[in-house]
Amino acid sequence: MIVTFRCPQCRAELSFNSFSRDSAPCPTCRRRIELHITDAMRHRNVADRCVICESPDVRVRRYFNLWVGVGLFILAAAFAWWLISNQQRHGQAVVVLVVAGLVD
Repeated sequence: MIVTFRCPQCRAELSFNSFSRDSAPCPTCRRRIELHITDAMRHRNVADRCVICESPDVRVRRYFNLWVGVGLFILAAAFAWWLISNQQRHGQAVVVLVVAGLVD
């Protein structure tokens, strides 16, 4: 898990993935930032609190491989085009594109 946050002093963006330390220096202003690492972060790889302010409101971003998404879109577009041109099934083509967009 990679944790990204902003320095409270200079607002520079910092990222780290080592949960063994309890503080990290800001590379811009050199301020030492205290990190509130929980056991869930250290042992289960779960972001349950903010590492700066300890708020339970955290945003977890999941990464989907770009090339898998592009390939999925190309396959869905080709299948939708085939449905429209050969089968005259416009509604099903739209459903295919919507489902591919939701999966991506």
